Amino acid sequence: MLSVSDTANNPPAAEKYRRSDRTIAGYPAADTGSTATGVLVGDRLQVKVLSRSDSFTPADREAWIEKFDLAGLEALVK
Repeated sequence: MLSVSDTANNPPAAEKYRRSDRTIAGYPAADTGSTATGVLVGDRLQVKVLSRSDSFTPADREAWIEKFDLAGLEALVK
């Protein structure tokens, strides 16, 4: 499952990405629990992939994030 959420009214959601030293496709990345991986796009949009099965690994979630037009999403908030 993919979700995109605006962190403008939820600064703590964005802060975890800003503190991260990990990136995916050039965007700050973080895991949430054992079933979600996300990136912060345009310093505002949280783009997450959530898995429903243990067989869908963090690497699988990262690969799915990279398939999306993150630069296009970023253009929406710039």
